[in-house]
Amino acid sequence: MAAGKTEIGKFNWRLAAWIGAASVAAVWSNSLTAQVLMNPEEIVTSQDYPSSSWLRGDEGKATFRLALGKNGRPTACTIIETSGHAELDLATCRLMMERPKFDMSSVPASNTNPTHTRKFTWTLPVTAPRALVMGVTVRSSPMRSDAAKTKCEYSDGKWRVVSTGSPCERQLPKISVRRGGLVLKSNIFDEYIYQSEKYNNSASAFNVGILLLENSYNDGVKYLEKSSQLGNFMASNTLCRMYADKEFEIFGVNFNPNQALEYCILGYRQSYNFASINTYKDIVKRYGSDLDRDVFNRAKSIIITKNHNSYASRIQEGSEIIRSKDYPSKDNSRQIGGKTIAALEISEEGRVENCLILQSTYSYALDQKVCSRFKEAAVYTPAVTEGKPAAQWIEQSVTWNPAANEKPSTESIIMRILLGVVGAAL
Repeated sequence: MAAGKTEIGKFNWRLAAWIGAASVAAVWSNSLTAQVLMNPEEIVTSQDYPSSSWLRGDEGKATFRLALGKNGRPTACTIIETSGHAELDLATCRLMMERPKFDMSSVPASNTNPTHTRKFTWTLPVTAPRALVMGVTVRSSPMRSDAAKTKCEYSDGKWRVVSTGSPCERQLPKISVRRGGLVLKSNIFDEYIYQSEKYNNSASAFNVGILLLENSYNDGVKYLEKSSQLGNFMASNTLCRMYADKEFEIFGVNFNPNQALEYCILGYRQSYNFASINTYKDIVKRYGSDLDRDVFNRAKSIIITKNHNSYASRIQEGSEIIRSKDYPSKDNSRQIGGKTIAALEISEEGRVENCLILQSTYSYALDQKVCSRFKEAAVYTPAVTEGKPAAQWIEQSVTWNPAANEKPSTESIIMRILLGVVGAAL
């Protein structure tokens, strides 16, 4: 299967899920006099969850009644059954007054005071357990609003919601490493931090930065900054996105579009890429008049779109790159699997020069096997920009499925590896 002809253009940002983006659900009441013209998901989205309610873990159902004008716009909102939390009630009415429009054709002319009643549910998401590193501990308690959920409260002040019966702590596969004549037990966080600190490895700094952020550790920003300083354009672009969005203040990143542009400029200089270009355009569109003129003019003069003729395309089938025998035997025997998503830099000669981990299996062995095999075996036709071969970053996913219900052997490993470029999704 040849690789898809797609460029990494826009970072497929997963932090919303990592942060625990809350969701909302709407339930129609039985007494409607006007039909809403928008889907509930368009009226209130996960981004509208009140931040202090989210931080406290508040959930609830608010029933409200809207008074409607002849033009289908709400004129008043009344909470007729509280969610139990004043902030959620206020947010419900504020959003319902601002956004929906109603079709009034079903309202009889004799009805001079049309209304619309609905019950709205604010609910926190069930997320994956958190890896416990850096001395963090956890205690759990059932959610009062939903017996199917358990709240995990961590010693650094963070929390998550998991399904009742699920663990609050993510188990990390152990690996044996030799250092100073000793064999030590380590895990993926330990390895990346060690390589970042000991060898100033920019890829390891990036990889652990993403892992730490995924698990709600503010130190992830520190490692992304280090990776950026070491020349990693992906780290620079990630920081560009984070400084341009207030959502990431939860990680201690102070919202600053001008600082975001500085990181976009840096990322573009480190490696010509669509990510810097797209993020730069998005920042200008959102904050143009508020940007510092000197920063904006400098970005405008540096970040320039080039004429892109063709994309890098993989020559071999995926099975020629990662084979059954490449499954690390210890992970296979322990039933450790999952999906690795890697960002690969394809050189002007069509070989993989660099590999970063965007989504981890949490197994160091599995993730690094993806990087090592693509560097060793993958061959691409290079991208062409302005008529010349050019380096290009693409996204590659590998799904590892270990042997099921039996102890695998080197002769018979039941495994499925899916290989393919995932759109322009970075």
